[in-house]
Amino acid sequence: MKDSDVRRYQPIPKPPPRIRDPQAGTGKLIAEGRCRLCGKPIRDVRLSRHHLIARGQGGDDVDDNLVPLCGSGTEGCHGDVEHWRAMARQRLRRLLTAAERAYVTRRGEEQGKPGLLDVLYPWG
Repeated sequence: MKDSDVRRYQPIPKPPPRIRDPQAGTGKLIAEGRCRLCGKPIRDVRLSRHHLIARGQGGDDVDDNLVPLCGSGTEGCHGDVEHWRAMARQRLRRLLTAAERAYVTRRGEEQGKPGLLDVLYPWG
């Protein structure tokens, strides 16, 4: 058996299971108190928690994967980001904290998707 045959049959490692916590990000949402993109305060708009890596793509319910945005998944800044509007995603990338960027990068590598940050939130 050749080396190339051995490599071909090695299984792809599974990423760790997704962390589920419905209360995650609530403290961050209250502490920031405003939409990360447009800056509208919580008293003027409804804020929601946007998952940087979607739950369906293996994103965890942890503070580093959640960002407060106004609106819902269909309206406001949250809707703009969810519907892959390039300018909204590019602007959000510039506003991510180092911990948030590190989370997306690390989780992407765990899932065998290096460069996930650039795919989800490209530079403008």
